[in-house]
Formats: sequence, structure tokens, C-alpha cells
Amino acid sequence: MRLLGILGALGLVSLSFAQAPDVRIKLDGTLSYRTQSSGPTNLRLYGTDGRPSTLGISFVLETGFHGFVSEKLERITGDPDPSLLDEYYIEDPGIWKVGKQTIPFGLTRVMHETALGARADTNLIFQGLPVALLICDAGEGLQRGFDARIGSKVGLSVFLGRHFGISSGSLTQIREPEASPGSGRGYQAAVAIDGSRRFGKFELKGEMVNLTQGETVLDRDRNVADGTISYFPSRSITLTAGYSWVAPEGKQYLRFGGALPITRGVQFEPWIRFKDNALWDVSLQIRVRV
Repeated sequence: MRLLGILGALGLVSLSFAQAPDVRIKLDGTLSYRTQSSGPTNLRLYGTDGRPSTLGISFVLETGFHGFVSEKLERITGDPDPSLLDEYYIEDPGIWKVGKQTIPFGLTRVMHETALGARADTNLIFQGLPVALLICDAGEGLQRGFDARIGSKVGLSVFLGRHFGISSGSLTQIREPEASPGSGRGYQAAVAIDGSRRFGKFELKGEMVNLTQGETVLDRDRNVADGTISYFPSRSITLTAGYSWVAPEGKQYLRFGGALPITRGVQFEPWIRFKDNALWDVSLQIRVRV
């Protein structure tokens, strides 16, 4: 019903511009079979990394404004976000974006949070580096505050506010998507430095995140370092190895996986992960993008 309401709102927006928008339907679905070494085996409509399956609609007006709305096909257990709507926003690409959206923090891999907010994009006058600024408020007990990211291949991110890091899509390199701490938890400050570089058929990505000023005594300060190396033997095949380290606990995590084509728009994504040299979990995923 909410999705229908959003569609109705988009229709009113298009009428206000006295023109019909270019509308497209998008499906990004993941069917994941995951078995844990010391936990249950389950079949879910979301990935091991907390990526939800979504059905979305995008539209483009002749004025150049873009709009997008997507709904989750399954809500992740423990996720503090009560809404099935994953994102909904309108934007002038590269200039501003208003609505529920992904917070531009780091590579959005270690910390992947969504919140209702207003974003502005610009470039530094002297260096020409891209800058993203966001003010967000997802509601009581959820993410709210100010976020900024500067850079492209190398980036610096800062978040100041409340309840950062509680999404089921965050920290999935070191916890299961269902292990989100919930509303009222998280951190009030976070800093990250990230970088990526391509060398022929190889790509390196790295990120260091510092989380401080926990909302409760359970939210202890921590540093998370994560790095991946990906190999692309062809345009449609990706093989990836990843490593994560957490301080002050000193825990280490390894993961190996890839993306293998099945047919157009459909790929097979196997993953195996280890925690402190012991098997953590194995997942077999089918991802469909049309």
C-alpha cells in the first residue's frame, strides 16, 4: 500500500510539470541459502551482506530531475528500520537529492545506512575534489545528524549525530545482518578513510572506520579495517577475497567469493567466510537484476 501511495505522489509530481515522466521498473533480487557453523540454515530474500531484494521504479522528467522509489521484498529480522521502503527520493543528479537515501560514508560497504535526508554535492574550488554533504533524520532512536565525504579514489568521511551503525546492512563483514543492535543503539561519531585502485584485471579496495561515543555501554569504541582484492578474468566474472580486522577485540575475518553469470541479468554468488581461522558460514546466492 505504501508503494502505491508513493506511485500516486510521483504521478502528482509529473502532472505538476505538465508532462509524462520516463518511467522504468527495476528489480534487484537476491535469493540466499546460508548455513552457519554454529547457527541455523535459512533461505532468505537478502544477501549475506545485508543487501535487500528490492522492486523499484525510477523516472526522469524533461527538466532533468530524477526520482526513485524501491520496496524491500523481505524485511531483515532485527533491522531497526520499520519501513519496507528501502529508498525514495528526487534529485538533480550531481547537485542535490532529497528523500530516503544511502548515507554517503566511506565506500558504503562497511557502513551502509539509509535515512531520510537532504544531500548536496559540489567540488572543492582548488583541488576539484567531489564533496557530498548530508543532513538526515530517520526518526526517534534511528540515524540523525550530519555527514560529509570528500574525495573520489581516496576519500575521507565524517558523521556526527546519533545512532550511526545500527542498520542491518552495516558491519556485515564482522556480524550477521540479523545481528543489528536495534534502535537506540549505535554511535554518535564516526570517521573513515577509504581508497580504491584498478590494476588491469585486478581491483583493490580498502577502508578504515573509527566508531566512537557509543549510545550505550554496549556500544564500545572500535576500529574496523576492511580490504578486498577482486579479479576480473572476463567482463561477466568476478572473483573476490576480503579481509577484516577489528580493534580492540583483535578479531580477524576472511571471506572468499565471486559472481558468475547464469544468463543475462542473473548471476550466481557463492561465499565462504571464516572468523579467527574457523569456518563462520557458507552462502549460495542467486542475484537477479532487470
